[in-house]
Amino acid sequence: MEKKGLLLTALLFVFVLVFLGCGKEEGCKTNADCPDGQICEDGECIPVEGDTIPLDTAITTYPKNPTNSTSATFEFVCNEGSCDFECQLDSGSWEVCTSPIAYQGLSNGIHTFGVRAIDQAGNIDPSPAVYTWVIDTIPPDTAITLNPTDSSNSTSATFEFACNEGSCSFECQLDGGSWEVCWSPKTYS
Repeated sequence: MEKKGLLLTALLFVFVLVFLGCGKEEGCKTNADCPDGQICEDGECIPVEGDTIPLDTAITTYPKNPTNSTSATFEFVCNEGSCDFECQLDSGSWEVCTSPIAYQGLSNGIHTFGVRAIDQAGNIDPSPAVYTWVIDTIPPDTAITLNPTDSSNSTSATFEFACNEGSCSFECQLDGGSWEVCWSPKTYS
């Protein structure tokens, strides 16, 4: 008799839990609260139906190119309402990231940043957004390649100059005057 009473009590307890909802979770708050293949919508986990939207990732903020800054900040978005992201710098591995992401202490040279979106169905953007830029912290060396002789009675002077890098812009100054944008050759009269 005592066993029947315990069994009846246990069944009644299960009935209360199952049919009255006691012990039931309060629902989801984010997609991370849901099992794979489901998303959180209005506090409930719902299955993701066949996702047919092609993913597209876009970089919206990036460093200027070229730059002399050894840090870089990127911001990025995807074309779906909610995406996770993975980022890659140079030949590194893809790592989970969020927007914005900042890198510090980068070396001189060419760098490439990539970012790809992953939607709630687990689809990965097949063509990640990529940005390549150059960091150059080494100032160019300018050399005067042609100049007037020391002693001259001419009222004009022509200077030619070059830099040790492929492409440079120049500023010229004569006798303590202001610096002005100039090109080689530069003639003063």
